[in-house]
Amino acid sequence: MAVYLDYNATTPIDPEAAQVVAACLQSNFGNPSSRDHRFGWDAAEALEDARDDIADCVGATPRGLVFTSGATESLNTALRGFVGFDGWAGKKILVGASEHSAVLETCHWLSRRTGVEVELLAVDAQGRLDLQRLRDTLRAEGGAKSVLVALMAANNETGVLHPVKQIAAIVHDAGAILLCDLTQAVGKVEVDLTSAGIDLAAFCAHKVYGPKGVGALWISPRLEERDMRWQFEPLLLGGPQESSRRGGTVNVAGALGFARACRNTIDVLPVDRPRIQALRNHFEAVVLEAIPGAQVNCLHSPRLPNTTSLCIRGVSARALVRDMPDVAVSTGSACASARREPSHVLRAIGLSELEADACLRVSLGRPTVIGDIECALAQIAASVRRLRVAA
Repeated sequence: MAVYLDYNATTPIDPEAAQVVAACLQSNFGNPSSRDHRFGWDAAEALEDARDDIADCVGATPRGLVFTSGATESLNTALRGFVGFDGWAGKKILVGASEHSAVLETCHWLSRRTGVEVELLAVDAQGRLDLQRLRDTLRAEGGAKSVLVALMAANNETGVLHPVKQIAAIVHDAGAILLCDLTQAVGKVEVDLTSAGIDLAAFCAHKVYGPKGVGALWISPRLEERDMRWQFEPLLLGGPQESSRRGGTVNVAGALGFARACRNTIDVLPVDRPRIQALRNHFEAVVLEAIPGAQVNCLHSPRLPNTTSLCIRGVSARALVRDMPDVAVSTGSACASARREPSHVLRAIGLSELEADACLRVSLGRPTVIGDIECALAQIAASVRRLRVAA
């Protein structure tokens, strides 16, 4: 029996979302930028309906929602749009050490290419950010620079949840801008962008049972009204699409599938969240009891209800994954799984290289049932025994 427990990497598409995508591709195929005929008008109307629905799901204003190809493009657009084409010496980026590589690599690239200052914000052994240190770091800038703070809502490997509303208050008190990667949070915990005080937010469809290849960047109206230093620079040029914020023909079918998947996921969240968390807690309890030397990373921090990061000492996680091909778990972020170096997230929480190499990420989803958990537990325990005997 094959068991899929890698929902933080991607999710199967919601059947209703798949039907919406197929119907649009067949019957509503017009270009929403074609304003001279009904095919374009119908596509444009459908696109705005999708924008409204997604914005409602995350407590955002629709006019600030820009459709992109995914969270990576959204994050690149926000970061590179902040740095822009000039004035680099007057700008700085503060970025969490455990952020996704889509954020970290973009920041490092910008620093190399422009000289814009980038400073890493450390996390502790539980994956938590020191809020007082963030406050002190921002205060030290003294308002001399335009500062962007990039901190995710939920970590993709450990599941650690940052207190976004508190962070936003600290950032705004210092006159800085907050970019929040919501890729793992949307659909797993309640999200309200407006009340949280987020300025820029990125998320995507394929983490909430929608199609791949479509995402969103949200730009708060408060940002443009409050901070005249914010000069938005589109990443993709070539047309006035998305209010001149992202050139290129918009993926209408993807946007409609995104909206339906997001709506369906949010609607079942009150029931699904506690059910999935109970399954995750059962999984962790059995692992800790049955496998000597196992530990749950960041166990004492607020975490996503579906995510666990396990360190099983004395066993290579890569060897463990290869030994149980019928259990789909991962050694970390899907984007970095082909790399040989240890996860930067696990190193950021203080694990040694050897410990990081012994870590598995297990992430549950809407289709997960107790039978999946029991099957995975049996196969993990058996594989650990085999590998330890062979070592």
